[in-house]
Amino acid sequence: MMHASFETDKPLAPVTILAEQEKKIVVKYKGMTLSGTLDGFDPKTKTVIDYKSGKVPWTKARTDDHGQFTMYALLLYLTEGIPPEELTFLIEWIPTEVAGDFEEVVQFQQPICVHPFYTKRTTQQMLAFLVKLKTTVKQMKLLVKKLSTPNLTQL
Repeated sequence: MMHASFETDKPLAPVTILAEQEKKIVVKYKGMTLSGTLDGFDPKTKTVIDYKSGKVPWTKARTDDHGQFTMYALLLYLTEGIPPEELTFLIEWIPTEVAGDFEEVVQFQQPICVHPFYTKRTTQQMLAFLVKLKTTVKQMKLLVKKLSTPNLTQL
């Protein structure tokens, strides 16, 4: 049986709901297709939210290092022209625990508590991330080429 909140589209926990939910962005850039789905975005406040759950705690430092937000900054810059410095990123983390006598069930720790962590991005961080993306794509193409080229010594 599904939890009532799935049936009514109400959140399971008291999280922040922004104007645009599940905002899918796909853009072509210099031969690469970049895509991402923002959990939430508010174009007026230029806030991006990402909902997280799990046993491993989120912290301000972990949020600051989270590459997913840098990717979102890049996507929003390429599609909407918003400089990264104008964006605010928010993670709302809800701790979970494993329960159940006969099978593992992941559930929110009780009482449910949402832990917010804010962070920012810079143009320099976004550009460094773009360089990493280009390098990774180049390395992947070389690997695919290497793996698809028959080894003549085996003939």
